[in-house]
Amino acid sequence: MVQNSGMAYAPRTLEPALAAFIRSGERHKNVLLVEGARQVGKTCLVEHAVAGSGKKVCSANLERDTRLRSLIDGCHDFAEFEQVLADRLKFSSGLDSLLFIDESQESRQLGRFVRFMKEDWRDATVILSGSTLSRLFRDDVRYPVGRVQQVVVSPFSFSEYLDAIGEGTLAAFVRGNELPVTPARHERLLELFDGFLTTGGLPAAVLAYAAGLDHREVLAQIAADYERDFIRIFGERDADIVTACFRSVANFVGSPSKNTTVIPSPCTTINARIN
Repeated sequence: MVQNSGMAYAPRTLEPALAAFIRSGERHKNVLLVEGARQVGKTCLVEHAVAGSGKKVCSANLERDTRLRSLIDGCHDFAEFEQVLADRLKFSSGLDSLLFIDESQESRQLGRFVRFMKEDWRDATVILSGSTLSRLFRDDVRYPVGRVQQVVVSPFSFSEYLDAIGEGTLAAFVRGNELPVTPARHERLLELFDGFLTTGGLPAAVLAYAAGLDHREVLAQIAADYERDFIRIFGERDADIVTACFRSVANFVGSPSKNTTVIPSPCTTINARIN
């Protein structure tokens, strides 16, 4: 585990691919879309990879920087968008620079400019991340086929969990699929896997658990944030269904998903809402 921007950071298996993309000297690079649910570690992963790139990094978070988001949404064309980036972030596409925009789906207009980032910027590296990037290309904005590539960040795998709690040797063993497994090591791995199933794979909860803190409180806060996001995007009408879905997942994980595991004997209307 290392420190990154003052926060604990655990190694991820996606790091080599992300670092290779950033280091690549390819001209007119595709725009990299880093997707994944909230709290799976997208921002920390990108920031860790970017920190050692040697590039001039310009970054922004459109959920926090509402003024920049407003300016981008007010742009009429790509040239005006470039001016906003130059004035607000000191970004220049003519340099070996890297533009990282987090929570990029919060902008209504940014998706319109993605194709031009590849076509017009010869040397720049662009990374856009967010928890609901499908909203980046909303309404009449066409998905820029052939101009983007996608990386999906998931919660910790078991080996990443082992790295995060300081069991690097066993993490390497799991990734290497080395056989045979001695009875003592097998017993130890089963013990740690029980902890993994209890804690889950969200980095904030795992790192809290590793530090001896109450990871359940962290998970409760994340669940509340998910519910808030759902209401903000879709409205309050189905928030109770989302809460019921969260409750049902743990009880029926590994089994076929059925609407009756969410609400017993749902009527036709409730079935539609669950779907």
